[in-house]
Amino acid sequence: MNRRTFLCTTGTMAIGTTVLAGGLDQPLADAATGGSAVRYRGSHDGKIFVSRNGGRTWQLFTDFGKDVSIPRVESVAKNRVVATLTYRHHDFKLALRPNSRSWRTVTQS
Repeated sequence: MNRRTFLCTTGTMAIGTTVLAGGLDQPLADAATGGSAVRYRGSHDGKIFVSRNGGRTWQLFTDFGKDVSIPRVESVAKNRVVATLTYRHHDFKLALRPNSRSWRTVTQS
């Protein structure tokens, strides 16, 4: 399965509105962007959450579906977030676009 097929089978990556108080129990992945208060966390059930206040509250940012795991979310440059997704034993990397509203595939070099 390639990245394009994966993105087609999981549908669009919508931005949600769920707000969680405190933190997330046992996050799988966590990344802060450029020393700011914005943090991202991935989960075993395909969700990426965002906190805009240093981790005090969390909001659902993207839901890739329960068949996807997010083993890594990392800040690779100032304001650049890359998430590693695992789907049926295949890993894919997606980067958050500069508009912070959608994801694009990261080409393998």
